[in-house]
Amino acid sequence: MVQGNSNAVSKGFLYAPIFEGGKTDLCTWIIQLLNKLATQSHWYLNDQACLRYAVNRLSRAALNLICSYVSQNTGRIRFESPNALLDLLHQAFDDPDRTCTANHEIWKLRQKIGTFTAYFGEFGRIMGDLNWKEEAQREQLYEGLSDEIKDTFVTSHPRSYRLGHLIQIC
Repeated sequence: MVQGNSNAVSKGFLYAPIFEGGKTDLCTWIIQLLNKLATQSHWYLNDQACLRYAVNRLSRAALNLICSYVSQNTGRIRFESPNALLDLLHQAFDDPDRTCTANHEIWKLRQKIGTFTAYFGEFGRIMGDLNWKEEAQREQLYEGLSDEIKDTFVTSHPRSYRLGHLIQIC
């Protein structure tokens, strides 16, 4: 699971969160880690510095996996590059069939009582692993909307809108 610390600031840029080993959190953790390393590349001048930072942002199962790659004497991390570390984390914690999982998730996703923004954020995360055409995305987005929003559409908006228009209306 990823844990963020909104007060953890390093020269005006947030630290990457801690990654504990959850399957759904790996992608977001990698994005945040790579953004941190790229934004402050002047601090991480070589692969070992990048690796040390990345390993310091691991805990629990993810850190346990990496422990055998860290020298107990020098602290040197025995990976050829940060990508090698990320590859190992992908092997251990990534979903081996993202498309199948995403298909199951999208069919079950419903807004229920939450905000449209929260629903749409989750919808977008799942759609990132699917290759659906706009029309299919629009229909699935609509199907998952709360009854309250759907009732608004029945009285004020025709169903012949584009995906972007549907999002604006919601």
